[in-house]
Amino acid sequence: MSEQDLCAVLQELSGRSWAVELAGWVHSTAELPLRAALEAHGVKVIEEPAQMAQALGIRVSESGAGIQVKTVLRGGAAEQAGFAAGDEWLGIEYAAAAGRSAWRLLRLDELVQYVAPGSAVTALVARDRRLLQLPLVVPLAVTTWRLAVRDSQQLGRWLAG
Repeated sequence: MSEQDLCAVLQELSGRSWAVELAGWVHSTAELPLRAALEAHGVKVIEEPAQMAQALGIRVSESGAGIQVKTVLRGGAAEQAGFAAGDEWLGIEYAAAAGRSAWRLLRLDELVQYVAPGSAVTALVARDRRLLQLPLVVPLAVTTWRLAVRDSQQLGRWLAG
């Protein structure tokens, strides 16, 4: 189905042209109006701060003895720094007022105790028995969405089609 075919079907079903919106959604890099669409159909969007692993773009296992990187997600700060699945994240090193400072990390959430979001640090990592220094920028505040039913009747009508 071509874009023109989709526009024609949408106009037939709704009685109005969707050409401007569709062109913006398909050919733009702007955010899609997802929040407005969900809220218009009875879904409440609750914005919450993301966990550090989500903000960095990694999945980890924390055992009390350290941080084991399980997955590195595309496009995240961890991928840009050069993290790989299987890395053991030992700690960080960064420039402090009194010179360079280094800290052992046992849990990922400890990162913000030492450096502010947006800071450049060196991640100290063990990979295949080698010690690596990876340049990492701690991401600025990132949020996630949690969805809840605001109006069950309105939501039910939307889901029923």
